[in-house]
Amino acid sequence: MERAKDVVKRCLKCGFCVNQCPVYKEMKEEAISPRAKIRLIKAQMDGTLNNDRVLRKILNNCLMCETCFKNCPSGLHAADAIADLRVEFRKKYGLDWKKKLLKAALGDKRLRKLSAYWARIVYNNFVSNIPLPVDIPAGALKLSNIPKISKALKNQSLSGSNPKKVLYFVGCVDRFLFSDTAKATIKVLNKIGFDVEVSAEERCCGIPLMIGGDSGSLLKTIRKNVDLFTSRYYDYIVSSCPTCIVGIKKNYGEILKEADPEYYEKHKTVAGKMLDFTSLVARNVEALGPLKELCETVTYHDPCHLANSLGVTAEPRKLIKAVPGVKFKELRNGPSCCGSGGFYHVYFPEIARKIGKRKSDAIAETGASVTLTACPACKLQLINFVKNDNLKTKVMHIAEYLSERM
Repeated sequence: MERAKDVVKRCLKCGFCVNQCPVYKEMKEEAISPRAKIRLIKAQMDGTLNNDRVLRKILNNCLMCETCFKNCPSGLHAADAIADLRVEFRKKYGLDWKKKLLKAALGDKRLRKLSAYWARIVYNNFVSNIPLPVDIPAGALKLSNIPKISKALKNQSLSGSNPKKVLYFVGCVDRFLFSDTAKATIKVLNKIGFDVEVSAEERCCGIPLMIGGDSGSLLKTIRKNVDLFTSRYYDYIVSSCPTCIVGIKKNYGEILKEADPEYYEKHKTVAGKMLDFTSLVARNVEALGPLKELCETVTYHDPCHLANSLGVTAEPRKLIKAVPGVKFKELRNGPSCCGSGGFYHVYFPEIARKIGKRKSDAIAETGASVTLTACPACKLQLINFVKNDNLKTKVMHIAEYLSERM
């Protein structure tokens, strides 16, 4: 609770966070603003809040997008305080059935692979091929808008032909749903001169469970991943999912510092090597060589974890503009959440749909035929909402965009 105590103590109640919060923009209720959440957390810590079940519900209604942090003059991570309280509520009330199911699927490497396999078989061969009288919702998404699931990415050993070595931390979505993105990532990394490993020992980064307050049960998974990161020398540990990078770089350090000092020191030796895909490629953009011309309008959605948590905004734009002939148009309102928020759209689908509609409207204003992002969860969300609005734009990960132009 130390992070929560620090945030509560230093919050100026100025309100710079309020109007920037995507959830507040839709609900217009002070109680769910970041400022109010911090004040309610203080009341809980002071023992003056009578009904903590109400606070639990309010704290769950947060995308954890860190827009509040980005707009806070004191640089406070309200999301850290919320995460601390979620841990306390998990201890007191346990997990609901959805999070228990998620924990079972993501916590075991074999079960994760098996679940993804059967999801692909059932969805591709039955669900996506059967015309239904009504659209079946999957949180804020529609099943009919979810693309067919690709075959899982195969593991890949280092070839030994290149002295520069990268461990590609694929993540669950790009490994099991968007493996085409993962293949494009490897192709681009090879092009800029890196030998790439995709390891069978990779576990889920754990972020979906962390933000739900269940970080304590992740220690075994965290240690396994840290063992992988330190098993041999890598120049970089890279992911096409910025959420995974936030998890393995930032959250692992915070959890291990308190729970396992030995692994905390082990993690420290490699934390500086952890980068998102766009950051590493932008450093080596010249190595891409001449790219094929693209005479189309392109826009870009900033993933929250990439822009707000990691502060990476210039690098993706540098890569987009590296393609000759491209006409780049910024989205109205700049970096703003798409409404995915991990599993937020499952628990608060109506609000997530409204947030997603704002994003879709902004994309429509650009007239872009290509909409890029750098996060697999954002990609899935954007595909859904542009289809809802019948927009003629192709949603892609930046890795796919570069791969196609090589």
